[in-house]
Amino acid sequence: MIVTRRFGAEAWNQIFKRLARVHPCLRAPLTASSQVPLAEFLAFNEELVDRVYGGDAKSTYFELGEQSAAWAFVDGPCKSFIDRREIGQVAKSFAQIWRAYYTETTSRCEGKVTSDGVEFTVSGLPAWHPYFEFLFTGFMKGAMELVCANPVEATRLRRGSGEFTYLLHTGFAEPRGGSLESFGSTRGRKNHTSGPGLSSREVEVLHLIAKGKTNKEIGFVLGISARTVQVHASRAYDKIGAYNRAGATSWLAEHRGRLD
Repeated sequence: MIVTRRFGAEAWNQIFKRLARVHPCLRAPLTASSQVPLAEFLAFNEELVDRVYGGDAKSTYFELGEQSAAWAFVDGPCKSFIDRREIGQVAKSFAQIWRAYYTETTSRCEGKVTSDGVEFTVSGLPAWHPYFEFLFTGFMKGAMELVCANPVEATRLRRGSGEFTYLLHTGFAEPRGGSLESFGSTRGRKNHTSGPGLSSREVEVLHLIAKGKTNKEIGFVLGISARTVQVHASRAYDKIGAYNRAGATSWLAEHRGRLD
């Protein structure tokens, strides 16, 4: 859905056609529950990054992870993991989420709450690959942002052969051990000046955010859940290049006439 919405169905289909000539498993119908061998799975993702996203693996995987979380935790198979919306429960669910996606593997993920935020470690990977590190980290960051009111950042604490550790935090923490790499939001990478593609619901949410309404209050007004409000707000922020409520309010003040 993410790829075809941005690049069109033909771009997605062409990747399958090219790789199916080399990997027979990609010729069979694939569903959300299909199992794909690791080599073929990574080959598909590398083709996607190189041919469609221009080869920027790190930021592409991270962005796809964040966007995938918005679906998986709201409408998809992972919504039960954050139903309680309690940080400790979310951290414990990291291990289950990893096993749900990577079934026949000795690799594992462990999450825990620390004084700085939520720390998770993936270990036992047969080999390091940017897909595993950056997409999964973006995915977990997206999950945390559905639970938390404030924006979440991801800071790499360690990376070794077949393992890595990240801290998900609000940006106010000062992670011990030194930060090797930090990701804020993927929003704002492009110079958005007109907010292309905002849905009517996203505009409604932006107007209510500008009025100082909380997600819960917005949900009550619109007849949707606070979590769904967060998803609409996140997508709107991405489209207009905002990082937070203050940025969204400023953008709306500049473009109100165009949206009314």
